[in-house]
Order: sequence, then C-alpha cells, then structure tokens
Amino acid sequence: MVLFNTWCRKVREGKMTFNKFWPLYVLEHSKLSTRIIHVVGTLSAYVVIAASFFTDNSNLLFLLPIVSYGPAWLSHFYIEGNRPTTFKHPFYSLIADHKMVVYAFLGLMKKEIAIAKKSLHGSN
Repeated sequence: MVLFNTWCRKVREGKMTFNKFWPLYVLEHSKLSTRIIHVVGTLSAYVVIAASFFTDNSNLLFLLPIVSYGPAWLSHFYIEGNRPTTFKHPFYSLIADHKMVVYAFLGLMKKEIAIAKKSLHGSN
C-alpha cells in the first residue's frame, strides 16, 4: 500500500514517467488470470475497431470501453484485489496495456514481474 500511495503522489505531482510507471503497472498485473483477461480485452478492442472500419459502422466504437476496460477492471477488483491504474494515469495505462500484450505473446511477463519486484524493493 505504501508503494501505491507513493505512486499516486508522484502522478499527482507530475513526476511520473512511463519508465517509473511500468514496474508499478506490472506488479498491479502480477496474476496470470488478470493478464489473460487484459490481453483478451485488448485484442477484443482491435476486433471492434476492425469491425467498425470494415462495416463502416462507427457506432461499434461505443463497444470499446465495454469489451476492453470492463473485463479488465473486474479482474483488478476481483482477482488482483486492487484498483485499475487507468483511474490514476490513463495514458500510461493504455500504453502499458499494449506493451503487456506484446510481452505476453513473447513470454516476457514473468521476467518483467521479477524485474519490477527487484527494482521496487531496491528503490526503497
């Protein structure tokens, strides 16, 4: 909780950079089931965007928050037991979601979690 409060203070003070944000984001997504739900949500958003484009139906874009953020937020509340980082830093969170998708497909997330744990414990 202390780490989260420090992170929130840095965000409010404008001292948060993506490089500082990423390890905190990674730890907020430490459980495999949360990451799977996020990846499915992000990929679903791509499908909605493509469907909107190919059907020339921009109304489909209203589904984006439902298919992407809805399941992801529920995974935070019920699986991770935390609040989504989207509420505090939406732009960095969006970038990190896409980075996590790439890292998940490359099999790098376990390594990133270990690095994040090490970096945060080393910075105290």
